[in-house]
Amino acid sequence: MIEIRAMQKDDIDAVVELMARAFQQAALYRYLEHDEQKRAALLREVFSLRVPFGFDERDGEVALEGGAIIAAALWSRPDTPMRENLALQEAIARRGAAVSAKWEAFHHALFDSLGKACAAPHWSLAPIAVLPEAWGKGVAGALIRRKLTLIDAQGAPCLLGTQDETNTRIYTHYGFKTVSQTVIAEAAAGFPALVSWAMLRGAGGG
Repeated sequence: MIEIRAMQKDDIDAVVELMARAFQQAALYRYLEHDEQKRAALLREVFSLRVPFGFDERDGEVALEGGAIIAAALWSRPDTPMRENLALQEAIARRGAAVSAKWEAFHHALFDSLGKACAAPHWSLAPIAVLPEAWGKGVAGALIRRKLTLIDAQGAPCLLGTQDETNTRIYTHYGFKTVSQTVIAEAAAGFPALVSWAMLRGAGGG
């Protein structure tokens, strides 16, 4: 049986590990680092800095099965202040000029598109992840629907960005609509183009 509860600080290490595993084949991270072993190390470093950042200012929820965390979703409330994660930027810079330049291009394109997508106060989903062995169990859907019920009750819109086209079709089922599509990098060296989609769910789900 799946249990969903609020994320606690003691969950951070488990959430970092599950996100690193879940995003191993994600388009963004394949773009940043082609080598799988280096990518795994990069993912652990990225999420070790992303997950705790602004922890008390966000709403995090985890899904458990048999007492173990198998999924997590991090949500930013409308009143969450916008702050740069300087530690993450410094960590990316230490990865070298090539990775740093790719990250900067992605970061700029993402926040430019999200900033234009919704001017009103809104919730944001970033990120949500499920352990690969738990895919197909409806865990992500349970996490999303649970929070959207609260968001709809508040009459607020919700915004997200994704770099995987498959995800756009999934989020459409929950009322999100694509409001912009930005090509961050053209296809090269056997890798597809990296595209970022900004998706918005209107207030009350409209």
